[in-house]
Amino acid sequence: MLNIFLTSRMNNEVFWERKILVERLNSENYTPLYFEGEPKDIPKEVMDYMLQNSDVFMPLYFITCGREAPDLGNVTPIEYELLEYIQQQDRFPREMKKPILLLDKELPAEISQDQSFEKLSQIQKLHNLKEKIERYQEEIGQEPNTRKVSFMNINEVLPKICEILAKFREKSEKSMAWEKQQEKKYVIKYHGPDTVGLIATITDVLFNRFLMNIENVSHATGGKTATVFIWCKPRSHMEDYFLQELNEMFSSKVRNMLKKRLSILEKKKEKNCSEDRTILVKNIQNTIENLRQFYEQERYFSIEQEFTCQAEEEQECYYMEVRHIDAPGQLSIICSKLKEENINIEDLYLLPVEGYKRQRNLRVWFRDLEHREEERLIPALESKLYNIIGVRAVSIIPKSF
Repeated sequence: MLNIFLTSRMNNEVFWERKILVERLNSENYTPLYFEGEPKDIPKEVMDYMLQNSDVFMPLYFITCGREAPDLGNVTPIEYELLEYIQQQDRFPREMKKPILLLDKELPAEISQDQSFEKLSQIQKLHNLKEKIERYQEEIGQEPNTRKVSFMNINEVLPKICEILAKFREKSEKSMAWEKQQEKKYVIKYHGPDTVGLIATITDVLFNRFLMNIENVSHATGGKTATVFIWCKPRSHMEDYFLQELNEMFSSKVRNMLKKRLSILEKKKEKNCSEDRTILVKNIQNTIENLRQFYEQERYFSIEQEFTCQAEEEQECYYMEVRHIDAPGQLSIICSKLKEENINIEDLYLLPVEGYKRQRNLRVWFRDLEHREEERLIPALESKLYNIIGVRAVSIIPKSF
């Protein structure tokens, strides 16, 4: 799968073009690499890693470059990303250097006639960047019809962009010796206090600091405790010492969240003590003691490495909903019927049914290990599940992950 680094300003000038491009790239089975916000708050190391792991550099330029950043060598993020990408490619021979596809949104007449110093300065910077790109493309021998796409309306040139990217992908596949090999995956387990922003913190660290793609998240909470499982895959080579660093960083962030929460509760306790609210104060104190136990906990995360072989072919997968009465043993009997049919459960959720206190909705993603045809499998499975006394409704449809 081709990784495409999309760089542009994050202000309103190309917001919709950027959004449309990301959605189209994703639908065409490319992996768009991009930042959700201005890169000024993104660590330089993260920008470097993402550039290093991209197969195509795709700048989207219009009017402005942004503000200069001291930690990027007093250049704007857009300038830095191009210069860093070219520098990274310098260590490769000409035939191994990766391409650049420039997307150039044309300037309307009213903007091109604006002679203000600030506008002229920004436009000139973009002009200089375009010249650098052109020199690089000529140096690596990139074909003229795959170098640049100019447009006023992004929707009109999407087919052309996809056609060029298809050429890049074909060339990339030919130049690589594709071998079926084991790939690394990691399972991260968290068990600790259920704090506000927990999932956001974990996923942000994984994606931005450690360049890991998150494939699945399972989150369960009971009372003040949460258990989270995250399956993820690195976008680049990950050294073993990163795992220890990852654990330490997570634990540090969780402790910071706990520290803030404890400070708020202590203040709340003092305020209510003066107003003589005995029961409320006691509840707050119990919460504080529970959080302090978590704060003293040495480790919140465990990280395990999984090895999975790439499948020779994609198996058909299915999505199923089963509505059943809320009675002991219902989940067990449904799962046992799936086992009898040699069905492998990929994901499972058991949820309440709105308006029915004594019913549950079971949502399951599964694969048929016997590779039966859809016309045979679905009726047979529905019939088997309807024979369970507590089952009220069954729905099964083919679905790809």
